[in-house]
Amino acid sequence: MSSVEEGLKSLLALTRQVYPDWTGFHDPRFLADEVEYKRWLIGSAQTVLARGELADLLASGNTTGFIVRLRQVAERANLLYMGIPKSGDLRILFHSDLDVPGFCAAIFDLLHGPGSSPDRLFRYMIWVDGRGLPNYWTFPTYFLFVCHPTSDFFVKPAVTEWFLQLVGQEDLLGGVPTAHQYAQLLDLMDELMAQLESFEPKDMVDIQSLIWVAYRSSQTRHMAQPFSKLFENWATAENWLGLMTNVISGLNASGPDDPRFGLTIPKDAGILRLNMGNWPIIDVPQNEEGSFTIALLSDAAVGTSWLHPEPGYASVDGAICRYQVPADELQQPEGRFHAIFRQSMAYIGDHFADWTDTPFREYHQQAVFEALFDQELRERLMADGPADMAPEQEEEILPDQRMLVPVENSISAAFQGFSADTFTFFEELYANNRKEWMHQNKERYAAAVREPIKALLADIGPRLKSEIAPFLLPDELEIEPKVGRCLASINKQWSTSEGLYHVHFWGAFYRQSLKKQTDAQLFVTIMSDMVRVGFYIGSGAHHVRDQFKKRVLANRELFYRYARQFGWLDGFAFVREDADTGSRDVRIDNPQDLDHWLNGDCVDLMVRFTPTDTVVTSPYFADEAYGIFKQLIPAYLWAVAEDPVVAVENYLNASTDLEMDEEPAPAPYSLDDFTARTYLSPESAEDMLALLDDKKQ
Repeated sequence: MSSVEEGLKSLLALTRQVYPDWTGFHDPRFLADEVEYKRWLIGSAQTVLARGELADLLASGNTTGFIVRLRQVAERANLLYMGIPKSGDLRILFHSDLDVPGFCAAIFDLLHGPGSSPDRLFRYMIWVDGRGLPNYWTFPTYFLFVCHPTSDFFVKPAVTEWFLQLVGQEDLLGGVPTAHQYAQLLDLMDELMAQLESFEPKDMVDIQSLIWVAYRSSQTRHMAQPFSKLFENWATAENWLGLMTNVISGLNASGPDDPRFGLTIPKDAGILRLNMGNWPIIDVPQNEEGSFTIALLSDAAVGTSWLHPEPGYASVDGAICRYQVPADELQQPEGRFHAIFRQSMAYIGDHFADWTDTPFREYHQQAVFEALFDQELRERLMADGPADMAPEQEEEILPDQRMLVPVENSISAAFQGFSADTFTFFEELYANNRKEWMHQNKERYAAAVREPIKALLADIGPRLKSEIAPFLLPDELEIEPKVGRCLASINKQWSTSEGLYHVHFWGAFYRQSLKKQTDAQLFVTIMSDMVRVGFYIGSGAHHVRDQFKKRVLANRELFYRYARQFGWLDGFAFVREDADTGSRDVRIDNPQDLDHWLNGDCVDLMVRFTPTDTVVTSPYFADEAYGIFKQLIPAYLWAVAEDPVVAVENYLNASTDLEMDEEPAPAPYSLDDFTARTYLSPESAEDMLALLDDKKQ
């Protein structure tokens, strides 16, 4: 009897401890728990990572879209450890020395290149080792597995090593991963599949799932305190602690010593609670009703009958609330909970980005918190228990421990800043510009994109309208922040080869008697790599654009003086847009340079911000954008006012807080200058100056 046959007996016995009377891979309990979500994942992966799709991305140089697709496939199931990006199973993607174009080419070859999978894995490992990058089993074999489930096996080291020991092949995976080891492992799995023929396995999905179930069954063992007090069994503890790891990753924890976190055990509550800043984020495990508690975005939860708010625990502005979530929502791959979860963690993490403490540190379970960052440490801690424990938290959540407070010295009331997911959303939309993807992410789109810009316009609009109102009569500035008014639609009017949706989102203020497209605008636009705030006249606003150009070219010197006065020459971009050549910045060093700027199809004057500019993710961006709009009101009036020169002068006289660069005082006008300009004799010039002085002129 071969070692595989001997090991198979143990494998089946352990599986039947979990599924009594298990008779084959068609068992509905086994399918529901282990197989169906993996087949869904594989179907999705084979579309997203198809040879043609990835080849097109490489040909166009879109390596960002390539990496986004890898991350999407990784995040659609819980097979990889991704709690801490720089130490998890995707850590190679975050390596500082990663040559992204070369890496994308290596992955394409791994998945779709010539030769057997061990041959392709060999070439991948040569590429990785040659550049000093981490070489480990999970990353390449995961993608081989989801792309080629009939022939490739996902190597999760702890599980695979356990299985190899079970079948007497414990030396097979020793040392650094190699393609030769992988080839031997595939031969072993083929032998196992042949031995299981009577149980009707379909592919490596069934084999991997059977080994995993048996492994988990073998791990039913004693847990130390506090885990045995909190969790029903080892597997349950791993699941809930894994969720907490995902939470701290979503909140962008800096590491085990991050002072903003407090992991506490409330007294007599039977739960483990993760706090950030002064806000309780998540309680695990589930309660007797089968739900767990977590802080989520209120807007994202609107219309969801399965989320139940916890009374009394909402933020001051209502943006965040604690909800009861059915635990079975976690079992749905890329289900409705996951989108809300990602948006909410990004929002909360951004809010507490500048905090340096938490009021819960007195009760902080440091050893357990450290274990959330390290799987091996977690295994040891669950078995042996921590050496030191903080006291249990005496108080329940206090009513004043609310996350969001009014921002001092800011116009912001509704706007709390854009989140990291605002920009990630557009990166992913670029790679997935399809109706199905947008439908799955519509709640995320609302929370990360539409609602923040809506709040921004709501905070700015009334103030801006009062500034401009006297100069637009009898018209008014449109400030209603909804789609069809100030907000644009993310839907394209018709489908193009690039997809159904715009990969940016914008809102604008304009005159009520016109439309955004037919009037000059003061706008905000968000895209994957920047936020733009500025003044714009598009090609659809023919009359306004031509009038603006005519006025500027007739008064170049005056408009150039305004550009100096209002700081447009410092920090603003004069952008020329042409239908044929695209957009480019124009340097304005003198009045004549304005001609080159205005010879394009559109008029564009803006300030750009990147996602790394901290003000973008704070409430104070509302003040920044409002200040830019006030600086640009003279340009706007130059386009729309009946008499722009008079309107701008009146606006300057009425504005007491507008920041302007002071015009330099003219040099003293000497007698020699006067003589040279008038051609008078020195004597006559002196007589004329004396006369002007007598008349005080």
